[in-house]
Amino acid sequence: MKIIYHYSYSFADSISPEIVKRIAKIDNIESINNFEIYNTKKTKKNLFNGYILKVNNRVNRTIKFITNKKKEVQKNKRLFALGSIFHQAKHSDIIWGTGINSKWQPLEPPKIELDIRAVRGPLSRNFLIEQYGWTCPEVYGDPALLLPILFQEYKPNPKYEYTVLFQHFDEPYIKKYWERYKNYNIYLCQKPNRIPWQKVVQRILESNFIISSSLHGIIIAEAYGIPARWLHNPFLPSSLTEVSFKYNDYYLSTGRKPNQFAMSIEESLEMGGLEPISKFDTKKLIDSFPKEYFLLSKK
Repeated sequence: MKIIYHYSYSFADSISPEIVKRIAKIDNIESINNFEIYNTKKTKKNLFNGYILKVNNRVNRTIKFITNKKKEVQKNKRLFALGSIFHQAKHSDIIWGTGINSKWQPLEPPKIELDIRAVRGPLSRNFLIEQYGWTCPEVYGDPALLLPILFQEYKPNPKYEYTVLFQHFDEPYIKKYWERYKNYNIYLCQKPNRIPWQKVVQRILESNFIISSSLHGIIIAEAYGIPARWLHNPFLPSSLTEVSFKYNDYYLSTGRKPNQFAMSIEESLEMGGLEPISKFDTKKLIDSFPKEYFLLSKK
């Protein structure tokens, strides 16, 4: 089974295959990021359109390889876990914790059948039921909430009063206007630094409080019991690129009210963290994992 995950500057994207490895209790899995799928399709199209097509054996082998690779992606079962990548699912794919991205999800239901085990939250579920007329189980949870169970080697070790984590679209803006932000405890870990996710998790665990415009900065902090506050400011690029749907989807899935954000770092410090997670069924999310496919792969 292939694990499909989003690949961007976000530190959290590459966590998805690692979570699956831990919960499936296997060392190696086949994972492919969505940009690889896109580039494979694009390269194949360019080859046949004559951009780099040459009639020789080497190119023919390349075309055959790309064609077979595409068929393999379509044929094999694929698992979508962490991230707002539901809109990229194809027929017979498995959904486990993935959420709707309201910017990209088509309003008309695609003509596919999916094996939906869990979704990020009730907003995603309601969309699928009300907009598509699909059946969706009432099983919620972003898989990153399972980090404390699956990665017990990571423990809170507070050293910083607070840390500000920005969504990756925000980081170029912060760098441009660094004079406004330099006196805050800011950790630029995403664009273009691309710091490994393990180090970002470690920094979160070294903080007493997380202020974040990055959804997974909030989720990982709260999973480990660290107070967090969503930073949502109209001047930040993320306010345009990252609509509130996914944040509220997460908050509702964990028993809190939506739209509880701060509009500045100062306001975040005044407000403090949101009330702790009050409603999340860890066992239900774990039990919904499609382990049967990984048991087969071990044999």
